[in-house]
Amino acid sequence: MKFETRLFCSLLLSLFLGFFADAKTIDIYPNEADVSLLEHSEIFMDKGTKQTLDELLLHPEHFSAFTHSYINNGYTTNEALWVRFSLKNSSDKPIERVLHIDNPILDSITLYASDGSTQNAGLLSLPMLEGILDFYFPVVLQPNSSQTYHLRVLSNSCSTNFHLHLSTKDRVWQKSLTKQLIQGAALAALATLIIYNLILFLFTLERVYLFYVLSTFFITYNHLSYTGMNLHLFGLFYTAQELPDIIKTDAYLGVYYIGFALIFTLLFVREFMSIKEFAKIDLMLKVQIAVAVLLMVLSCDTFYLLDMLIYAGLFATAFIFCVALFLFIKKHENSLYFLIGWGVNALGQFFFLLYNMGTYLSDGNYWYFYEISITFEALLFSIVLAKKLNHTKALAVALSTKQVLIRELHHRVKNNLQFIVSLYRLKLKKHLTPEGRILLKEAEQNILSIGKIHEILYAQQNLSHLEASPYIHDLVGEIQKSFAAQNITVSVKGEVPIRIEQALYCGIIINELVTNAMKYAFDGKDGHIAISLAQDAGEIVLSLCDNGKGFDYDTCEHSFGLSLIRRLVEEELRGTMSVKTDKGSCFTLQWS
Repeated sequence: MKFETRLFCSLLLSLFLGFFADAKTIDIYPNEADVSLLEHSEIFMDKGTKQTLDELLLHPEHFSAFTHSYINNGYTTNEALWVRFSLKNSSDKPIERVLHIDNPILDSITLYASDGSTQNAGLLSLPMLEGILDFYFPVVLQPNSSQTYHLRVLSNSCSTNFHLHLSTKDRVWQKSLTKQLIQGAALAALATLIIYNLILFLFTLERVYLFYVLSTFFITYNHLSYTGMNLHLFGLFYTAQELPDIIKTDAYLGVYYIGFALIFTLLFVREFMSIKEFAKIDLMLKVQIAVAVLLMVLSCDTFYLLDMLIYAGLFATAFIFCVALFLFIKKHENSLYFLIGWGVNALGQFFFLLYNMGTYLSDGNYWYFYEISITFEALLFSIVLAKKLNHTKALAVALSTKQVLIRELHHRVKNNLQFIVSLYRLKLKKHLTPEGRILLKEAEQNILSIGKIHEILYAQQNLSHLEASPYIHDLVGEIQKSFAAQNITVSVKGEVPIRIEQALYCGIIINELVTNAMKYAFDGKDGHIAISLAQDAGEIVLSLCDNGKGFDYDTCEHSFGLSLIRRLVEEELRGTMSVKTDKGSCFTLQWS
């Protein structure tokens, strides 16, 4: 059956049923540069995209009158929107116009004319013409004639919303250029802020800058894709034949652009506002990150979860705003900037979502509130991050000064301890018995073991921990000088960092045990002392064993030296000590 025959049958049937009672024919005049068509049209929503033009021509009753200049069916999947309208040229001259659809990211648009002609557009039917990102179809109205059109719109990758105008090509070009200039200015500002914060990250290597750069990048590129502005970029690298496949892939990747934008935004907020201090809030942020990752992983061609990610992003936006308000009440640092910046961002996203759902501004006028809000938010946070950089520099200078002062303090403490040892050695030298001199030497050695720690801390950068092995080596070396006549070797194993306060007590314990072993364990014979330090299940284990003659621990348990060691282990290190004396002697100390 020819198209003209089908149309004739359809018209007869519709007249018979009376379904064209409200249908309007739109008169087009040569002096009109722009005419809105939707409010004079009829629409039909084809759920499942099962209807063909042939079937609709046989069932015109599917269409119903539409009274607005803007249509928005929100985010739909596999639902085609059909628009039917009639144009009439009552003049004696042909009128050339373009049918303008002002949404540049609709997937598929087909225009059927009653003369049997068909035109296709949409992201899957590129290329675009003459730099105009919106879709349009050339239309010629012959003199004293009318023509009926059916427009089919299908979009799974974005909200199905648009105005429908019959305009001159110059008028369409002017509208598109104005839109591109405004959106281009916003995107250029965001790109500048991304580069600026990326440079800050490269200089500081702080994660907060990296998270912010990635968050802003994905937000910016997603909007670049949403507005169709990325077609300018694609046009530089791909041919007209390649563009449809590239655009189709880019549209499918929208779920990942939004997902990554959401994840890095949550990570930025978590780092920027030190959310780790608030365990419950931190947990909720982690849950939202996990949900975003899960939705991205589960999304596929048959189970496309873009709408769910958008709702997750809306929830995250509202949640972060509540967090900002909570932190402001708590007078948290930078909370005022955070509240203002995120408040504007949340407002812009809220209006943008309402716009795409068709529940805001029934005429569909778009006031660029989303571009304004994200640009303002990005600019404000960039200023705050720059302020943070200055604060970080001040802290770095203060920290460096503090480290210099602490190292100098350690140096002075070490010298003062050495001075005290020398002073009392001179003062008591003439008054001590041989046994008293030995005891004085042991006391000096304990003091010098503490001084050795301060000497090591003065030489290294880390002022809270020290490597135990070099410290023990130096300490044992000083002890061996007092027993140079004996052939006793000492081995030290274990590269374990220990805290400074622990090192102080370890030095006294090792000094006491090594001195006792050299004095009593070998009776002038050759011998060996093995010292090892290791970590086991989060605890530090120090063992000191010799191959000497051993001793009766029960009779010596209450001696001053062993009492001192046990007290240091149990009260200061808060650990345990075990002793074996059957084959030589072996002391094992363990603490966390």
